[in-house]
Amino acid sequence: MHKGEIYIDWKDILAMIIALFEILVPYVLIAMSSIGAMMYLFSKM
Repeated sequence: MHKGEIYIDWKDILAMIIALFEILVPYVLIAMSSIGAMMYLFSKM
């Protein structure tokens, strides 16, 4: 019984982590692209 509960908890934790990554990935990509654009602009100046 305890092993089954642990596996269910792991699945819930993994699902939460995946959901957080799906939410955060777009923001990370936007931040990286904006930083890259700023570095490009500074190198042009």
